[in-house]
Amino acid sequence: MSLVRFLGIGIATIGLLLGVPPGGAGSAQAECTVTVEPGQSIQKALDEAGENAIICLGAGTWEEALTISKGLTLRGQGVETTVIQRAPVQISADKEIAMTITDLAVVNSPEDGIAVRGPVRLTVRRVQLSSSQECGLDARVFARVHMSHSQVLDNGCGILAQESALLTVEESVISKNRRSGILLDFLGSSAQLRLTGSLVSENGENGLELWGPTVVLITGSTISRNGHVGIYSGGATLTVEKTLIAENRGGGFFVRDGRLMLKASQVSTNYDDGVLLRDNAHLQITDSQVVSNDGWGIAAMLKQCGWDEDLFAGLVAVSAST
Repeated sequence: MSLVRFLGIGIATIGLLLGVPPGGAGSAQAECTVTVEPGQSIQKALDEAGENAIICLGAGTWEEALTISKGLTLRGQGVETTVIQRAPVQISADKEIAMTITDLAVVNSPEDGIAVRGPVRLTVRRVQLSSSQECGLDARVFARVHMSHSQVLDNGCGILAQESALLTVEESVISKNRRSGILLDFLGSSAQLRLTGSLVSENGENGLELWGPTVVLITGSTISRNGHVGIYSGGATLTVEKTLIAENRGGGFFVRDGRLMLKASQVSTNYDDGVLLRDNAHLQITDSQVVSNDGWGIAAMLKQCGWDEDLFAGLVAVSAST
């Protein structure tokens, strides 16, 4: 398997960075219930709207914090055209609601860009979340978020999910965030992540940081050039398929406890070990390459690998790989 096999990964995300409209952006859309123009209050329209309303935002910039607790659609005219700045979007509910945010940007929030709490089914499509002091997206307490064709750039952290949140990210870019690109934290209950066809790159700390018994599936993605480890796993059940992990400064993977299943993937040109294992980590590699890393290809924290003491008691299984 060579790098050529990975040239198709991230085509849509590269298009996002270059400003190429994602597929489907020009398709017919449902009629607006109400249209809000610059100078008018989005919050007023939200408060007055009924369930399932479609609130359309014109071309312009709003500096208005938004609080949403009902199911509706908030639709702009594109990330370069419709901008909510210097204010967060906060969505919460104590019963299940469905909410969609599409075709707009949330920038320079003093808090999170979008914060979701409770049993909210949130769809985020063709949205840019950038330059927030905290995270671009923060999902907690049974929130279900489906993000696609979006950009999460230059925030304190890219995406945070915890407390039984379920996160799906497709065809998106998570890049240049000051801390980790995607963080799944464990606070009494675990979050879950499915990452597909996306680029997680040039974040200040880890590309992905996974704590506790989280469940994560990564497929057809690129995790590259992050400041620390490409993927740090502290107990997750992690499956990585058809993915490139490359040029991360702290190595490709650091796995403490939990399980890593690496399938048809490439871990290469990282500036430390390709895969580093500690504690009771279990590693299974199939049809993959772990090559051209500056440290070991696969290393366990054992005396024979140069560590002062034996800190690894897990298992490693490798088949049809180099």
